[in-house]
Amino acid sequence: MDNKVENSKKRFNIIDFLIILVVLALVLSIALRYNLADRVGITSRSDEVTVSFLVQKVSPTTIDAILPGDVFYIDQNSVLLGTLLTAQRYEAEQYHENEDGEMILSYTSAYIDIRGEIKASGSMTDSGFMLNGTTFIAPNKKITVKSKNVTCDIIVTSITVNNDNKL
Repeated sequence: MDNKVENSKKRFNIIDFLIILVVLALVLSIALRYNLADRVGITSRSDEVTVSFLVQKVSPTTIDAILPGDVFYIDQNSVLLGTLLTAQRYEAEQYHENEDGEMILSYTSAYIDIRGEIKASGSMTDSGFMLNGTTFIAPNKKITVKSKNVTCDIIVTSITVNNDNKL
């Protein structure tokens, strides 16, 4: 009897290819999820912008808690928004309907509106401004922000890039 041990070669097939493809996709998704590109120093172009905002109908004492130089974060995900440049108080605007059904603008001293500017960085895209490459910000967007002294809702009124192009 002939006792031959057959040496069979393993062949590369479609299942092996799919397994390698799935492993590569998992590694890539983990790298994107944890922003590994930023951590190892691979960064994209960054634009410095001024984000103008409005805070509506807040207590008059709120302006005392909003100080130039304060650092603001987006409350939902703690992404750095930027540093406060200016903040000014105004009497709060409110609209009332008169007898003819027309809307009339009036002011109240019970509340104030705050207008200000925050210096932020990110990248300008075709569809708008990406704060730190992760969070989309555009005019008329309402965002809850926080600093060390205050948490409030702001409405973005404009985004101005350093070269004075308005979004």
